[in-house]
Amino acid sequence: MEKTILIDGKQVTFKSTAATPLRYKRQFGKDFFADIIKLSALDGLNSKKIDMKKICMVVPNRMVKGWIAAIVNGYRGSQLEKDYEITYVESYKDGNKFDKLLKGICGYFHFACVLLFHKPDLVHIHSSFGPSFYRKMPFIYMAFLRNVPIINHIHGADFDEFFVSASEKKKKKIKKVYNKCDVMIALSDEWKEQLRQIVPKEK
Repeated sequence: MEKTILIDGKQVTFKSTAATPLRYKRQFGKDFFADIIKLSALDGLNSKKIDMKKICMVVPNRMVKGWIAAIVNGYRGSQLEKDYEITYVESYKDGNKFDKLLKGICGYFHFACVLLFHKPDLVHIHSSFGPSFYRKMPFIYMAFLRNVPIINHIHGADFDEFFVSASEKKKKKIKKVYNKCDVMIALSDEWKEQLRQIVPKEK
Protein backbone atom coordinates (compact mmCIF):
# COMPACT_ATOMS: atom_id res chain seq x y z
CA MET A 1 0.00 0.00 0.00
CA GLU A 2 1.37 3.39 -0.94
CA LYS A 3 0.21 6.78 0.30
CA THR A 4 1.46 10.29 -0.48
CA ILE A 5 0.65 13.10 1.98
CA LEU A 6 1.61 16.75 2.31
CA ILE A 7 4.08 17.51 5.14
CA ASP A 8 5.37 21.03 5.61
CA GLY A 9 4.51 21.89 2.01
CA LYS A 10 6.26 18.82 0.58
CA GLN A 11 4.81 15.63 -0.94
CA VAL A 12 6.06 12.69 1.13
CA THR A 13 5.39 9.09 0.05
CA PHE A 14 4.89 6.31 2.59
CA LYS A 15 4.89 2.66 1.58
CA SER A 16 3.65 -0.34 3.56
CA THR A 17 3.92 -4.04 2.73
CA ALA A 18 3.07 -7.27 4.50
CA ALA A 19 6.55 -7.14 6.06
CA THR A 20 6.00 -3.72 7.68
CA PRO A 21 4.60 -5.05 11.03
CA LEU A 22 7.58 -7.42 11.34
CA ARG A 23 10.13 -4.67 10.64
CA TYR A 24 8.34 -2.34 13.06
CA LYS A 25 8.43 -4.98 15.81
CA ARG A 26 12.11 -5.70 15.18
CA GLN A 27 13.15 -2.03 15.20
CA PHE A 28 10.95 -0.59 17.96
CA GLY A 29 9.91 -3.65 19.96
CA LYS A 30 6.25 -2.64 19.79
CA ASP A 31 3.10 -3.97 18.15
CA PHE A 32 2.51 -2.17 14.84
CA PHE A 33 -1.27 -2.53 14.82
CA ALA A 34 -1.71 -1.54 18.47
CA ASP A 35 0.17 1.71 17.83
CA ILE A 36 -1.82 2.40 14.65
CA ILE A 37 -5.08 2.09 16.59
CA LYS A 38 -3.79 4.59 19.16
CA LEU A 39 -2.81 7.05 16.43
CA SER A 40 -6.20 6.76 14.75
CA ALA A 41 -7.72 8.66 17.67
CA LEU A 42 -5.79 11.72 16.49
CA ASP A 43 -7.48 11.60 13.09
CA GLY A 44 -10.38 13.65 14.36
CA LEU A 45 -8.02 16.59 14.95
CA ASN A 46 -7.57 17.04 11.21
CA SER A 47 -10.90 18.58 10.18
CA LYS A 48 -9.72 19.23 6.66
CA LYS A 49 -9.03 15.54 6.13
CA ILE A 50 -12.49 14.68 7.41
CA ASP A 51 -14.06 17.03 4.88
CA MET A 52 -12.05 15.68 1.96
CA LYS A 53 -13.81 13.23 -0.34
CA LYS A 54 -12.17 9.82 -0.45
CA ILE A 55 -11.47 8.35 -3.88
CA CYS A 56 -10.13 4.88 -4.54
CA MET A 57 -8.50 4.64 -7.95
CA VAL A 58 -7.81 1.23 -9.53
CA VAL A 59 -4.71 1.68 -11.68
CA PRO A 60 -1.76 -0.18 -13.22
CA ASN A 61 1.69 -0.10 -11.65
CA ARG A 62 3.38 3.25 -12.31
CA MET A 63 6.18 1.52 -14.28
CA VAL A 64 3.79 -0.06 -16.81
CA LYS A 65 4.13 1.22 -20.35
CA GLY A 66 0.97 2.57 -21.97
CA TRP A 67 -1.57 5.38 -21.99
CA ILE A 68 -3.43 4.37 -18.84
CA ALA A 69 -0.30 4.40 -16.68
CA ALA A 70 0.84 7.66 -18.27
CA ILE A 71 -2.49 9.33 -17.46
CA VAL A 72 -2.56 8.04 -13.89
CA ASN A 73 1.05 9.02 -13.24
CA GLY A 74 -0.01 12.55 -14.12
CA TYR A 75 -2.42 12.46 -11.17
CA ARG A 76 0.30 11.60 -8.67
CA GLY A 77 1.55 14.70 -6.87
CA SER A 78 -0.96 16.92 -8.70
CA GLN A 79 -3.58 19.33 -7.36
CA LEU A 80 -6.04 16.44 -7.46
CA GLU A 81 -4.29 14.84 -4.50
CA LYS A 82 -4.58 18.08 -2.54
CA ASP A 83 -8.31 18.37 -3.20
CA TYR A 84 -9.18 14.71 -2.59
CA GLU A 85 -7.92 11.89 -0.41
CA ILE A 86 -6.83 9.39 -3.06
CA THR A 87 -5.93 5.77 -2.49
CA TYR A 88 -4.27 4.02 -5.44
CA VAL A 89 -4.88 0.29 -5.81
CA GLU A 90 -2.53 -1.25 -8.37
CA SER A 91 -4.07 -4.17 -10.27
CA TYR A 92 -1.56 -4.87 -13.03
CA LYS A 93 2.16 -4.83 -13.79
CA ASP A 94 4.41 -5.84 -16.66
CA GLY A 95 6.24 -9.14 -16.34
CA ASN A 96 5.68 -12.87 -16.66
CA LYS A 97 2.37 -14.61 -16.00
CA PHE A 98 3.20 -15.32 -12.37
CA ASP A 99 4.11 -11.68 -11.66
CA LYS A 100 0.88 -10.50 -13.27
CA LEU A 101 -1.21 -13.06 -11.37
CA LEU A 102 0.40 -12.16 -8.04
CA LYS A 103 -0.11 -8.45 -8.69
CA GLY A 104 -3.77 -9.04 -9.50
CA ILE A 105 -4.38 -11.08 -6.35
CA CYS A 106 -2.64 -8.47 -4.19
CA GLY A 107 -4.74 -5.79 -5.89
CA TYR A 108 -7.99 -7.57 -5.04
CA PHE A 109 -6.91 -8.03 -1.43
CA HIS A 110 -5.82 -4.39 -1.12
CA PHE A 111 -9.10 -3.18 -2.65
CA ALA A 112 -11.18 -5.34 -0.29
CA CYS A 113 -9.32 -3.87 2.69
CA VAL A 114 -9.95 -0.34 1.44
CA LEU A 115 -13.67 -1.03 1.03
CA LEU A 116 -13.94 -2.61 4.47
CA PHE A 117 -11.77 -0.32 6.59
CA HIS A 118 -11.50 2.95 4.66
CA LYS A 119 -14.67 3.02 2.58
CA PRO A 120 -14.29 5.57 -0.24
CA ASP A 121 -16.93 7.96 -1.50
CA LEU A 122 -16.10 6.97 -5.07
CA VAL A 123 -14.25 4.25 -6.98
CA HIS A 124 -12.54 5.32 -10.21
CA ILE A 125 -11.52 2.39 -12.41
CA HIS A 126 -9.26 2.68 -15.44
CA SER A 127 -9.92 -0.17 -17.85
CA SER A 128 -9.96 -1.21 -21.48
CA PHE A 129 -11.63 -3.88 -23.58
CA GLY A 130 -10.32 -7.44 -23.75
CA PRO A 131 -8.36 -8.99 -20.83
CA SER A 132 -8.58 -5.77 -18.82
CA PHE A 133 -12.38 -6.16 -18.70
CA TYR A 134 -12.08 -9.50 -16.92
CA ARG A 135 -9.38 -8.23 -14.55
CA LYS A 136 -11.60 -5.31 -13.51
CA MET A 137 -14.78 -7.37 -13.05
CA PRO A 138 -14.04 -8.30 -9.37
CA PHE A 139 -13.33 -4.64 -8.53
CA ILE A 140 -16.66 -3.58 -10.04
CA TYR A 141 -18.60 -6.29 -8.21
CA MET A 142 -16.93 -5.58 -4.85
CA ALA A 143 -17.57 -1.83 -5.10
CA PHE A 144 -21.16 -2.46 -6.20
CA LEU A 145 -21.79 -4.75 -3.23
CA ARG A 146 -20.45 -2.05 -0.89
CA ASN A 147 -22.74 0.55 -2.49
CA VAL A 148 -19.84 2.72 -3.60
CA PRO A 149 -20.44 4.75 -6.81
CA ILE A 150 -18.27 3.56 -9.69
CA ILE A 151 -16.73 5.57 -12.53
CA ASN A 152 -15.32 3.35 -15.26
CA HIS A 153 -12.83 5.20 -17.45
CA ILE A 154 -12.66 3.24 -20.72
CA HIS A 155 -9.42 3.38 -22.69
CA GLY A 156 -9.92 0.44 -25.10
CA ALA A 157 -10.46 0.64 -28.84
CA ASP A 158 -11.10 -2.94 -30.06
CA PHE A 159 -14.84 -2.63 -29.62
CA ASP A 160 -15.87 -4.77 -32.61
CA GLU A 161 -13.81 -7.73 -31.47
CA PHE A 162 -14.76 -7.19 -27.82
CA PHE A 163 -18.52 -6.76 -28.15
CA VAL A 164 -19.97 -6.66 -31.67
CA SER A 165 -18.54 -10.03 -32.72
CA ALA A 166 -19.00 -11.63 -29.29
CA SER A 167 -21.46 -14.41 -28.50
CA GLU A 168 -24.82 -13.53 -26.97
CA LYS A 169 -23.68 -15.01 -23.66
CA LYS A 170 -20.60 -12.78 -23.59
CA LYS A 171 -22.65 -9.72 -24.58
CA LYS A 172 -25.01 -10.33 -21.65
CA LYS A 173 -22.05 -10.59 -19.27
CA ILE A 174 -20.51 -7.36 -20.58
CA LYS A 175 -23.81 -5.50 -20.25
CA LYS A 176 -24.36 -6.86 -16.74
CA VAL A 177 -20.92 -5.76 -15.54
CA TYR A 178 -20.87 -2.34 -17.19
CA ASN A 179 -24.37 -1.50 -15.99
CA LYS A 180 -23.19 -1.83 -12.41
CA CYS A 181 -21.07 1.28 -13.07
CA ASP A 182 -22.69 4.64 -12.36
CA VAL A 183 -20.71 6.58 -14.97
CA MET A 184 -18.80 5.46 -18.05
CA ILE A 185 -16.15 7.81 -19.45
CA ALA A 186 -15.40 7.51 -23.18
CA LEU A 187 -12.37 9.17 -24.74
CA SER A 188 -14.10 10.11 -27.99
CA ASP A 189 -17.57 10.63 -29.45
CA GLU A 190 -17.10 7.46 -31.49
CA TRP A 191 -16.48 5.37 -28.38
CA LYS A 192 -19.39 7.11 -26.69
CA GLU A 193 -21.73 5.92 -29.43
CA GLN A 194 -20.32 2.41 -29.21
CA LEU A 195 -20.82 2.25 -25.44
CA ARG A 196 -24.46 3.21 -25.90
CA GLN A 197 -24.94 -0.30 -27.27
CA ILE A 198 -24.07 -1.56 -23.79
CA VAL A 199 -25.23 1.02 -21.26
CA PRO A 200 -28.05 3.62 -21.20
CA LYS A 201 -27.35 7.06 -22.63
CA GLU A 202 -27.50 8.72 -19.20
CA LYS A 203 -24.44 6.78 -18.01
